[in-house]
Amino acid sequence: MDLLGTLFALLGTLTVLVTILPMWRTTRWWVRICDFPRFQVALLALAILVAWPLARSPTPVQSVFLAALAAAFAWQMSWVWRYLPGAPREVRQAAAGAGASARISLLTANVLQTNRDTGRLLQIILDADPDVFLAVETDEWWCSELTSALRSRYPHKIQHPLSTGYGLALFSRLALVEPTVRFVVDEAIPSILTGTGCGAARSWIFTGCTRDRLHSCRTLPSGMRNWC
Repeated sequence: MDLLGTLFALLGTLTVLVTILPMWRTTRWWVRICDFPRFQVALLALAILVAWPLARSPTPVQSVFLAALAAAFAWQMSWVWRYLPGAPREVRQAAAGAGASARISLLTANVLQTNRDTGRLLQIILDADPDVFLAVETDEWWCSELTSALRSRYPHKIQHPLSTGYGLALFSRLALVEPTVRFVVDEAIPSILTGTGCGAARSWIFTGCTRDRLHSCRTLPSGMRNWC
């Protein structure tokens, strides 16, 4: 095999390996890091799929390898297509002219667990002045620092500090309704599920998770508490 063929084979093998590894349900960092470059891996697979047949006619064995690359490309795109232009929106557009009592402002931040500069983050929170703030990658140090700094502004909170990079801390100026920490995504990845009051007649349910995003799931009439 010449140099070009060797390069294609090495990059293709790496692409397939990085696609398969995240299927292993483990918290090992060198596995979980493969969750992130899905779009880049898909582009690499596509580039090899296009370039290899143009450079040479694939042998039967290479055709099987290209089929594996095509499967890797399809799998990675199944994760990222919803973030591409033209994908349907997951959250419906809010009705125009909603009253202030029916609105809620949210702020999320990945603090970077090893970072120890709280000042810049606190300034962002002060400028944005959200009703609800979710911090991810929070360990014991971050939870302590944020609680101390935000206690007067956000009296309601729920936290689950972890040193694994999956810690969560939710702060709210609105009362939290039945806040709980659950392990929905993975047994090692916590999620925060809570209701929060928004005006006299409505309440909202929020799910906060390190792997995905903070989003409002649905609105409920006030008084309904048996959600999951």
